[in-house]
Amino acid sequence: MKKSRCGKGFYWECLPGCTECCCATGGGVWVSKADVERMAMSMLMPVKDFIALYIKCDGGRMHIPTRYGNKCPFLMDGKGCSIYEARPTQCRTFPFWPEYVQSEAGWKEAMARCPGCGNGRKHSIEEVARCVHEMTLVRLEGIVKG
Repeated sequence: MKKSRCGKGFYWECLPGCTECCCATGGGVWVSKADVERMAMSMLMPVKDFIALYIKCDGGRMHIPTRYGNKCPFLMDGKGCSIYEARPTQCRTFPFWPEYVQSEAGWKEAMARCPGCGNGRKHSIEEVARCVHEMTLVRLEGIVKG
């Protein structure tokens, strides 16, 4: 039975073979400059070539648009993520995004979206807070120019 968050912590594990979050990203994956550099390096590509092939800009914010029926372009059928070790912050921090962890209703939304939410090990509040912080920085990077 799935565990809700309220007073019990955040339980989650990525289920083997599940790619739900790779296919339902709502149009794309927001990325930071560091994400782009890391992904390009993992593919042995110059950053400018990686950007030309995979990145779109929307109001100064960079994202990887989903393709092929709302799937991430790095999702390989039957094989998972082709850049898993270099995946973007948005992917690494899921499901511990601000909108999902700030309320019981948010966590229930995450549970409806991801079959791994409410299952697996309990994640510490420090781990969840780190993920929220990382994701918030990615979202702000294109909005707040330093």
